Amino acid sequence: GSHILADEAADACAMGFIAKACIHPDQAGIVRGAYTPTDEDVEWAKGLTAACEERGGSQVGRTAGGRASGAPMPDLEGVGAFTFRGKMIDAPVIKQAQRILHRYAATLPSARGIR
Repeated sequence: GSHILADEAADACAMGFIAKACIHPDQAGIVRGAYTPTDEDVEWAKGLTAACEERGGSQVGRTAGGRASGAPMPDLEGVGAFTFRGKMIDAPVIKQAQRILHRYAATLPSARGIR
């Protein structure tokens, strides 16, 4: 049932897929839930993005996924590897944080045309 769909959607999200097809409208909420980052993930990603900016990253003109509606992406050039909250951070980890912020931005009411 729905737990299998939730597990499949969570696995797809973890592997970097940006969407999962639904064959029934009742599945949309389950899939949306699997793709919605936790508050802890969002807080970590925002903190990491701020740390990148402090190290010389820039948000000018770039957004997650190259889309105008995405979350700002720090420029990776010149940031290099560093430690954040006791863990080594490099370009793949920064990109993971950017994907989290992009998924978070997609869950906001304004991203769905809700005012």
